[in-house]
Amino acid sequence: MGSEPGASPATFGEFGAAALGEVFTPRFLQRQLDAALSSLRRGTNWLPDFAADLVSARATTPTLLSDDGFERSFAVTVRAVLEVEVGPRLLGMNVDATAEIDLTVRVRTFRPAIAQLHIDPVTSRDLRVRARTRAGLLPLPLSAGGTRPLAELVERSLPIFAGALNRALAATAVQRQFDVVDRIRRSQAGAGSLVESRTGTLLPDESVEWPIELREHERMALMLWAGIRTEPGTGHPTAPSWWSLTPPPAVPIELSLSDGGGRPIGEVRLPVYRTVPDLDTTAAGAGLTVSASRASDYLARLVNRGARPLAYRIEDQRRTVAGERIGFAEFGESLIRLGIDRTTVSNAVGDQLTRGAQVEFNAPNLVRGTIGAQLTEVTALPPGEEELRFRLSLLVELELTIGPGSGATVLTSTLDAQVPLRVSTMTGPAALLVTFDPVSAGDVRLVEPPRQVGGRRIPLLKRALAELLPHRVAAELNRRLAEASRRIVAAELVTDRPEPVAGESAALRGRTSFSGVVSAGQPSLHSIRLDEQQRIRAKARIIAGAPGSLEHGGAPDGLAGEIAVCDEHGGVWAADLATIPSDGEPKTVGIEFTAPQAGQWRLRVASAGGPGDLEYDLQIRPDPD
Repeated sequence: MGSEPGASPATFGEFGAAALGEVFTPRFLQRQLDAALSSLRRGTNWLPDFAADLVSARATTPTLLSDDGFERSFAVTVRAVLEVEVGPRLLGMNVDATAEIDLTVRVRTFRPAIAQLHIDPVTSRDLRVRARTRAGLLPLPLSAGGTRPLAELVERSLPIFAGALNRALAATAVQRQFDVVDRIRRSQAGAGSLVESRTGTLLPDESVEWPIELREHERMALMLWAGIRTEPGTGHPTAPSWWSLTPPPAVPIELSLSDGGGRPIGEVRLPVYRTVPDLDTTAAGAGLTVSASRASDYLARLVNRGARPLAYRIEDQRRTVAGERIGFAEFGESLIRLGIDRTTVSNAVGDQLTRGAQVEFNAPNLVRGTIGAQLTEVTALPPGEEELRFRLSLLVELELTIGPGSGATVLTSTLDAQVPLRVSTMTGPAALLVTFDPVSAGDVRLVEPPRQVGGRRIPLLKRALAELLPHRVAAELNRRLAEASRRIVAAELVTDRPEPVAGESAALRGRTSFSGVVSAGQPSLHSIRLDEQQRIRAKARIIAGAPGSLEHGGAPDGLAGEIAVCDEHGGVWAADLATIPSDGEPKTVGIEFTAPQAGQWRLRVASAGGPGDLEYDLQIRPDPD
């Protein structure tokens, strides 16, 4: 593992300050702002006080203003093009406007190890707008308003524009937050998501419990999917019979959460109508969320309260929320001590240590060997002043071939090796260093002495061979350890995206569609995978699926259908809502969305505004533009 000119050992605090300077460069900030502006531009109703369309918005290269070790601030100008409609429909006018918006962007750090891009509120003084009418003519009410009616209108509108812009930028805050500990874990594990699933079947009145541990400042959302488990040939419908005057009875499933002392935290109950064919898209909607300000233990419990067997899936979705503000040095300390744990070390070096290899032994007879190592345990040792220490336990399987030709004697042996490991930091560039202390023969213990498994029998000095093996295994391990030592550059943890894990679906490439039925409290969720900055258009054709009772004469008034894009934590990034006519006429709702990062996203279709059911056909297609 070589070092670059100018590289030098550093404290954890020096590493944190250097890493933030190398990660949050003007170019990196420009890319992040353009991604947020792209999401803002495609959002619906982003300027509620204007009949305006944001045609384009791009950030110029930011200029560094200051870096005091507690905050890193930049000045950046956003250039935007808008199309605005002013005035009443018949007497109004269409205005093309160009705007320059001066922003102050600040890099701030929070416990436990979160970096955030904060944008100061925009005021009228930060805006410069030029406008012109398309036809060159002003409506009569404006043309009589003074010598510079359009300029005066723009001047009066600046405070309204600033307020609307601040609301729109606030909605992109989640895109400007970086949980660096999470990114370290994902980078070394190769995982695309910190979501764990638990599936099973519950018989009537049966329950299941499991413990949950939350880290400091960690937020957990438990999401529940459930369906009625039916035997083949029973003929039960896969959706409620909304056309019947007597709908089938719901089967209630109950999810609860309590703390380590048994005190209840929360409880939800989901009425289940549908059978089980597809838990991803049929029955969902119940969930519990809890946040821990410090490391805490919880107990979750799921109970089938009905008379029918239920299939279920629980998703445990985790994210870290920002705590109090901290300086860059403390950020570095927290990042290293929280982000580098036994699991991270195991993922970072395990593969490099466990590859098989051919080894030549220096012995009077021709002795060849194949060494295979398995990482069995990582133990955290007391940390040093500016380094973390671990001990790796390796189970070494050795196969020996003694003598020439096909009649060579084959023996096997098993050894245990203890490997010391250290994690330190450097600057120039800011990086984590994973290094190993040399392994001696005393660190290798013979677990199973050599035994013959093939070939001809020859006289062996087993005692001499048993003494030789630890020395040769230690020498081979030291060779591998020199190759396995690693330098992990801090900037790569934020800018690089992990590849999808095996078994995950590829990113959306062609048109796809879903259909189903939703009712109040039971939305449908459809999972898709998107690349970073991939843009999609989603459109749902929704119709009132429940004629309603005879007394009401139709579907409930005010029934609405909603389509939304959600992240893995349930956060809504884009949505559209429309009232559904009760006369059976279909209504179309649609959204455009650009993924700020690669990963799994969910399209949610929901019923709102009443107890009726809605049928829908959902079309999703990637936008080549």
